[in-house]
Amino acid sequence: MFQDAGETAANPQRMSGSGSVNQPFLLIALCVLYIGFGAVLGLIQGGLPAIIMSSGWGPGQAGWAYAFYMPFGLAFLWAPLVDRWKLPFMTHSTGWVMSMQAMTVLAVVGIAMVPGNAYGALIVLGFGAAIAMATMDLALDGIAVETVETRSRGWAAGTKMAGLAFGSMIGGGLLVARFETWGRETSFLILACLLTLIVFPFAFLKFPDGQKPRTQSRASLRRLFSDQTGRRRLLLLIAVSTIIFPISGVNRLMLVSLGVPLEKIGWLVGTLGPVGMIVASVVSIPLINKFGHRCALLVFGGISFVSIIFMLTGVNSGSQSAALLGAVVIGGSVSGIFIVYAAKILGWARGSQPVTDYAAYFGMGRFTAALAMLASAQLAQAIGWPLYFSIMTGAFVLLLIYFNKKDEE
Repeated sequence: MFQDAGETAANPQRMSGSGSVNQPFLLIALCVLYIGFGAVLGLIQGGLPAIIMSSGWGPGQAGWAYAFYMPFGLAFLWAPLVDRWKLPFMTHSTGWVMSMQAMTVLAVVGIAMVPGNAYGALIVLGFGAAIAMATMDLALDGIAVETVETRSRGWAAGTKMAGLAFGSMIGGGLLVARFETWGRETSFLILACLLTLIVFPFAFLKFPDGQKPRTQSRASLRRLFSDQTGRRRLLLLIAVSTIIFPISGVNRLMLVSLGVPLEKIGWLVGTLGPVGMIVASVVSIPLINKFGHRCALLVFGGISFVSIIFMLTGVNSGSQSAALLGAVVIGGSVSGIFIVYAAKILGWARGSQPVTDYAAYFGMGRFTAALAMLASAQLAQAIGWPLYFSIMTGAFVLLLIYFNKKDEE
């Protein structure tokens, strides 16, 4: 999600922009593509598990849907191939984006059309869509890095966040809210139509001729782990991700367990959650710049802790209102925590392999989040929601204690 910003900070000599791409039209084209990316991501993170559970499965079985998030965490492993290889009959700039978008559309159509009991086909198509969309995101970030001019970078960051949030409202909000009415076939065909339509502005962009592949470097986790400071930071990011993302990721499964209708979950959590993400991104800037990372982490961590208490109260008393309030608020506060770490990573990645380190930090964070959410769903089913949220409350107390330590860049 933040890869373009990382590459900009790491390699400013590559980011000056060609000057030959119409900047307003470029930003519009990028924004609408990020809407599609956000819709797919929102459906995977907030939609599929709740949809599966509402059909009669337990949280453990529904939690396996979080596995579809793993390709987004592992995409950095094949990022050098996207940089180096040019697909036949298309320019390097457009080839990967157009082809991966087309593959995603075909996979989504397949999910809509295959029988509901063809679990093997659904799983293959689901992973195919996730891998294709994760690869498209890599290529799109690379294009943004090379073609967005210096004066447009702020607008690019803002439009990307807006696109992701709006897309999440569609995938994790609208499609979830209307799923029981529309059904699987109609819902996924609507998503396929959206993914098809949004590629048209990008297709009409005029890129400079003769662009060369961007890099010949390869991701090297071994080099990152061989550095003591880098290893400590990566393990820290993994530990934080293991705590913050499960508590926000599985909240919809908890709401289904409390009997909250799927439509209500989609309209409330699926739409207000992305709004909270936008608010957190705006608030985090003055918090970090004026008061530092420590203060920002304590603010967002404190809000997350209060949200967990609301959800714990909800599962203990059966109060849907308390659980819903906590589930809505914690989405934005957890996003705020990760935004702070995103700012930290911009500094951590400055070294001999800045692009690789930046991608590795974010990739491992995403991959860890997927594993933690999957495991948390199994744990919640085994021990029950009251004990699960009690454990997470204790984990967040420890996290707040850590956040209160001396601010480290």
